[in-house]
Amino acid sequence: MAELARKYVREGFQEDEVRRRLSFVEAKTMVVHMTSESALEAAKAYLELRRHASKAGLRTPSLADAIVYATAKMLGGSLVTGDALFQGLPAVTYLR
Repeated sequence: MAELARKYVREGFQEDEVRRRLSFVEAKTMVVHMTSESALEAAKAYLELRRHASKAGLRTPSLADAIVYATAKMLGGSLVTGDALFQGLPAVTYLR
């Protein structure tokens, strides 16, 4: 949510529009809270993403990337993304 908010603010959206868009996302997805377990999983996911990115010559992952990836894995779901950083990883549905 914070990454989306940052993107919209950076692109010049007014705060009321940013709130509307975030509310839409919140209504359509599952927002989960960080716990000590999810923090540990995110740390491990970060290292996995960093190794993957290094081998593939991709950008360095952010901690937010790792949190999102770890959360999808912990919930037994699939991360649906068009971000090449995640292409080919388990628990990822990559959209081109």
